[in-house]
Amino acid sequence: MTIQKPAMLRPGATIGVVAPSSPPDENRLHEGVLYLEKLGYRVVVGNYVTRRYGHLAGSDAERAADLNEMFARPDIDAIFCARGGYGVSRLLDRLDYDTILRNPKILVGYSDTTALQLALFSRTGLVSFSGPMVAVEFAGGILPQTEEAFWRMITEPEPFGVLAPFSGRSLGVVQEGQGEGTLIGGCLSLVANLLGTDFFPAPAEAVLFIEDIGEKPMHIDRHLANVRHSAIFQKLRGVITGEFLESEVENPDSVLDLDEILKDHFERAGIPVLTGLDYGHGDLKYTLPIGVRARLSSSARELRILEAAVRRPDSTTIAIESVS
Repeated sequence: MTIQKPAMLRPGATIGVVAPSSPPDENRLHEGVLYLEKLGYRVVVGNYVTRRYGHLAGSDAERAADLNEMFARPDIDAIFCARGGYGVSRLLDRLDYDTILRNPKILVGYSDTTALQLALFSRTGLVSFSGPMVAVEFAGGILPQTEEAFWRMITEPEPFGVLAPFSGRSLGVVQEGQGEGTLIGGCLSLVANLLGTDFFPAPAEAVLFIEDIGEKPMHIDRHLANVRHSAIFQKLRGVITGEFLESEVENPDSVLDLDEILKDHFERAGIPVLTGLDYGHGDLKYTLPIGVRARLSSSARELRILEAAVRRPDSTTIAIESVS
C-alpha cells in the first residue's frame, strides 16, 4: 500500500462538511459554513450532519453514508468535520475504503476524528489533517496563528518545515535524541483505543504526536502503557506531546506528572521525547498531517515536517513507503 497525498485545496474549491461523531450546534455550524463561504469556497453540508441519535449525529449507517458519499462525489474537493465528540470508531467497518482509495481527498478534524484518520491511513495510505473544525474553531473567531498554519498546510504543496512555538518559548525535553519517521497520532485516548486492531497503521518508522482533554495523569499513564505494550512501540523514533487540557487533580503531589510518566514509559526506548507543542483541543495550535515524514530533535528542540502534505492537482499519488 502506498501513501496517498490529496490534491492541494485551490481557491473556489468545494468543501463537504460531515459529522462522523456527535452532532454540532446548528448555530455554530452555520457560522463555520459562513466563514468558509466568505473565503470563496463552496460548501456542501452532509445529509445527516444535524441528525440526532442519542450522543451521535445520526445512526452509524447515516454517518457512514455521509462520509462515503463525500469521498465518492467528484464535485467535492475536501472534507471537513463539523466537530468531534464520540462515536466515530463505530463507523470504521462501514466505510468504503476502495472508493476512498480511488478518490484521495483532504480530510480535516481532530479529537474523536483521530480514529477515522488512523483507519484511513492504515487502510488506504491517505494523508489527513488533525486540525480545526467547522462548528468549533471556524465558528468562534479562529486565532490568526491557527488560521495561517492551517491554510498553509493544505494549500501549499511544499514541506511545512519547523513548527516553531507561537509563544517563542522552547519545547520541553524529557529525553534527548533525534528521530525521523512517519508522523502519526492525535488524541491519545483514541490512539490507545485503536491499538491492536486492523485499523491502526504500521509504518516502518514513526514519530508519535499526542494530546487529549479531560484525561487525568493516571489515565494518561494507562494509555501510554498500552502504547508501550503494542507493536507500534518498537517502531517509534520519537514522541512529542501537545496540550493535555483539564487534566488537573485535586492533589497533584499524589500522582506522577506528565514528564515523569513519559520518562517511565519511553526511557528504555532511547528515543527523543519532547513536550509543549502548540497542538490539541486549545484554540492556539498547528495542524498536523498524519502520514508524512517528520524529524524530531532534542538538540534543536523542534519538530520539522520534511515533505509536503498535499500534492499539485496534476501530479500523481506517490509511493513513499509501505504503511502495512
